[in-house]
Amino acid sequence: MSVKKSRSEENSREETPRNEDLERQLRAQLAAVTGGLAPEDYTEAWWSWYFNLTKQPDKQLSLVQSAFEKTLETWQFAARAATGAAMPPDPSSGFADPAWNVWPFNVYAKSYTTWAAWMREALAAGSAAPDKSAARLRFATQQWVDAASPANFLQTNPEILNKTVAESGQNLMRGLQNWLEDAQRLLPGGRTPKPGQFEVGKDVAVTPGKVVFRNRLIEVLQYAPQTDSVYAEPVLITPAWIMKYYILDLSPRNSLVRYLVEKGHTAFVISWKNPTSADRDVGMDDYVQLGFKDALDVVNRIVPNRKVHAVGYCIGGTC
Repeated sequence: MSVKKSRSEENSREETPRNEDLERQLRAQLAAVTGGLAPEDYTEAWWSWYFNLTKQPDKQLSLVQSAFEKTLETWQFAARAATGAAMPPDPSSGFADPAWNVWPFNVYAKSYTTWAAWMREALAAGSAAPDKSAARLRFATQQWVDAASPANFLQTNPEILNKTVAESGQNLMRGLQNWLEDAQRLLPGGRTPKPGQFEVGKDVAVTPGKVVFRNRLIEVLQYAPQTDSVYAEPVLITPAWIMKYYILDLSPRNSLVRYLVEKGHTAFVISWKNPTSADRDVGMDDYVQLGFKDALDVVNRIVPNRKVHAVGYCIGGTC
């Protein structure tokens, strides 16, 4: 006996995919504005850090004392640097060029590194046991700290200023041209970048290899060792999903793949397919199973009964 479905049930089922499509479109538009970051996740991480810190008065006091000490240290550094004395900032902070030793650029560098160090202290003070929330906050804060570096601004970067003088501003014109081209590509219907002079297999990805496996998400390339003696354990490299596999095989002198085979390793590299709208439902589980696990099975079949050295490049390491 068949049971006739009510019209409300049918309408409910029709609305569900519509709602999912609408949510997907809204999230895609939001990602275009935020650079792919999920604001709610990072807002939640910030509040978690804040509330955790409010429960620890001793750490609050320690942060205040540290801020006072670092401010005083920066002012003392600035006062000495203003007299004309060579006051190089900490080279490990990324300001190793001699141009940063001169006032006022050494003061910019010192102020920034001191502030960045205090920010790291504050993050550690308000973070509980390591978890995803704390990791998100560290990531977001580090992006903010890096973006605030005086090296990123023309007026506060002596290296760029010296280069601008030496080239009579031509470097700025090239930078402006690059920025305009990037902006045009971001516009709806913007033109795609030119391929340039690089040809796969000729200018990049020149290490000899062959495709040994293919599914709907990946290809697996194998590179044979180029030595008489060979290591028994193969290497499986998982590049970032958003990059081509030859990011690790750019040129003979700039190639991890070539280095490995010249040292006697059997190397395998995953090549991810270019996704289309048909792949919109592909999720993390698919990237793990169809990506890394399928590739690992292939390596185990080709080189059986051996441990495999797994290498994750960039976000490919999350597999």
